[in-house]
Amino acid sequence: MAKNQPSSTRDKAKAMREAQQKKEKRVRNLIIAIVSVIVVAVIATLIIVITTVDKDRTKSGFVGAQSGAQSGEILPIANGGPIVISDLGVGKANPDVPNLDLFFSYTCHACASLEEAVGDSLTKDALDGQYNLVLHPVDTATMAFQGPATNAALIVAEQDPENFVAFHRALMLFLNEEVNVKKDGTIVQNIASSKEKVAEMAKEVGVPQDIIDQFGDEATEYIAASQEIWRNFPAEGRDGLATPEMVFMGTVIPWTGNTPSEMYQNITTAMQQIADAQTGNSSQS
Repeated sequence: MAKNQPSSTRDKAKAMREAQQKKEKRVRNLIIAIVSVIVVAVIATLIIVITTVDKDRTKSGFVGAQSGAQSGEILPIANGGPIVISDLGVGKANPDVPNLDLFFSYTCHACASLEEAVGDSLTKDALDGQYNLVLHPVDTATMAFQGPATNAALIVAEQDPENFVAFHRALMLFLNEEVNVKKDGTIVQNIASSKEKVAEMAKEVGVPQDIIDQFGDEATEYIAASQEIWRNFPAEGRDGLATPEMVFMGTVIPWTGNTPSEMYQNITTAMQQIADAQTGNSSQS
């Protein structure tokens, strides 16, 4: 019996070592599995973050461009401030994108031409988050239509922002048809006819009647305040006050081109060049 004890002890020791090795292997495998899961999770998170950043960069064509604050403070409408269109909605400026300020009049025939050609495209880009489209109604080419149109636009922008874009475009396209196509001032030269037409267009785009009932004949005080903002607005390259005037990041953009697509391309190219110059990037076209 005594001779068998060492062999039995060795067997037990071997079994214990093997059991310990198996335990250590299981612990090691468990640690590796946990670390692998953590690494995969970290990588997945990084991919999501990078993808989100890239999507945001793609969304705005002016990455790194300073916000529109440098183009002048955006005052509330009550103080003669503009009507803002952005991806946040009408009346809400996105502080993370630059401003495209547009000074125009609801009786300016050239403004009507600009709207007819590229208005839809510029508005779409603003709604897509490329920039804030900042509309400044001012006084040029004064006609009776200006008062009712401006008055109604301001009311709709504040009380029915969902319908503002369609209403604004309807006003401008009507002006384009009257003064540039028909060359007829019968309605736009008459206050009563203008007010009636403005109300009709508002109803057609879905503005509620209780808001239409608030429309007035004039916006004299607002236009005077907006006019003062325009005169003092920082605009490099300005040659006198004339509408339409587009200012992007403090620089006036000319609107040139023989077709709507060419005009839109020229405008967006000019904006990209201004953004590149201010951020130190170089554009490749």
